[in-house]
Amino acid sequence: MNRQAAQINQIARQEGWRIAAEAAASTAEDPVQQLEFITSEARADFQFLLPVNREAVVLDLDGGWGNQTVSFARTCKQVYRLDPAPWKMEFTRIRAAQEGLTNITCIQSHPAEIPLPMNSCHIALLTKTRMDETWKDQSSLEGAYYFQVLRAIWQRLVPGGCVFINVENRFSYQHLLGSRVPPSNLRFITLLPPSLARFYARQFRGVEYPDFTSTPQRIKTILNETGFTKLMVFFQVPVYPGFRFLADINSREATNFLISRLRVHSDFSWHSYVLSRIASAIGVLPYLAPGFCMLAYKESN
Repeated sequence: MNRQAAQINQIARQEGWRIAAEAAASTAEDPVQQLEFITSEARADFQFLLPVNREAVVLDLDGGWGNQTVSFARTCKQVYRLDPAPWKMEFTRIRAAQEGLTNITCIQSHPAEIPLPMNSCHIALLTKTRMDETWKDQSSLEGAYYFQVLRAIWQRLVPGGCVFINVENRFSYQHLLGSRVPPSNLRFITLLPPSLARFYARQFRGVEYPDFTSTPQRIKTILNETGFTKLMVFFQVPVYPGFRFLADINSREATNFLISRLRVHSDFSWHSYVLSRIASAIGVLPYLAPGFCMLAYKESN
């Protein structure tokens, strides 16, 4: 646990998790946006797409501050929160206790090594997949990583259970326009083949580049290979991973509605709006979105 994380958790224990969230957000480039990212349960509004009920057992592999863990715990029987970072587990425990939630179990583990029985969960959430410092020892090949994790998830789901995935888009308009990608902070690196991207990162930044971006077709292929069926694909806006809107990737009406809403959104500039209109007109906007979400089911017996 690094020093800053330890201080945040100490504040959470002594003064409350919301005060700790404010302290953590105060050092960000945009404190208001970061505070919302840490505290808002709106990040779990996609629940309406899932078979959520009072008997549901949820496996949450989110890498965030516990927003959706807490939100799902309010409506489901049990939530298992799994993450390799011990400070995140501690913050989530503190937050859950102060919220009066007793149905959250925090487990420190890598997503590919889920210490739960087979066929024990109804819903699995994989909604934060960008690499962080706790996963450096894992495979840098996104295909191998996703296959390992999704196979482990499939084994823990009951027949008829589902997984909801949020993935950063390799060909996002943000990457095409030259946004910097952590941990290398290099531009256009997601557009390169994985082997060349890793060479590029080592040569120019001296770091290993874990390619955790992907495409809808690639994840669909891996889902099929791991045994999932009934796939639904949504594109998300305006940013990854803190999306606010989802739309069916095949619905032009939903795309146009989103663009009209985003015209006045704080994270969406005027030139982004114009470019979105053009991209929508030629039918490529969903494929240039910052990220996409997929919902897939384990076939019932």
